[in-house]
Amino acid sequence: MSANAAQNIAVSQTILSADGTVLPDHPEFKPMRVSLDHTIRENADRLGHTGSHTLAIFVQLLTTGKVKFSFRTFTKRLELVDKTQIMARAEAIIMVEACLSELRGESENHIPELTQNIIIQTPKPRP
Repeated sequence: MSANAAQNIAVSQTILSADGTVLPDHPEFKPMRVSLDHTIRENADRLGHTGSHTLAIFVQLLTTGKVKFSFRTFTKRLELVDKTQIMARAEAIIMVEACLSELRGESENHIPELTQNIIIQTPKPRP
């Protein structure tokens, strides 16, 4: 599977307000139909081009048909328009990685080095 295949997968995108309600009067919150390629490109900067979160979100979309993820001020709900395009996990990983690799190649100088994992250890109790 190539990154070009992602252009042929239609995704329904709905943005919900922070409290989970759809705001139909606001143009930004209108449900819209976009390609998988478009939604990966749109979210890669915020989620991270190399982050495991990015991969997990889009692999879940491709393997279950829907996913919802939240930011500080809104929640985004993505759903495959054609459920027959649900695929096996291995295929989904290959497709998403191909899209992300293409993005990295296009904007190699613009992608900041991102922290992949942050572990905060609790302090040891004082004796």
